[in-house]
Amino acid sequence: SGRVTGVQTCALPISDTGKLVDGGFTQQVTQVLTNLDAILNVAGSNLGKAVKLTVFLKDFSNYAELNDVFADFFSESEPPARSALQVTKLPMDAEVEIECIAVL
Repeated sequence: SGRVTGVQTCALPISDTGKLVDGGFTQQVTQVLTNLDAILNVAGSNLGKAVKLTVFLKDFSNYAELNDVFADFFSESEPPARSALQVTKLPMDAEVEIECIAVL
């Protein structure tokens, strides 16, 4: 039983330049998951140890595309629990924001 850390900040599709990543929804989800993995690495964990994700979508019609990107990041046999919600607006006018809880 490991300690649990919640990563709830810097889960936007922000590139190394501090700006919203160029491209569409797939690129934004990929950047968010990459950012979360980097944050978890600093804390001594990684995205593979994620136990719960909360996904905030500006447009729920992107849900199938979200699943496609998640398949590249998470094991099909043991994916983290996930909730997805449609919201009216996200910071920086992002298409997606993800909150993550992972085991250290």
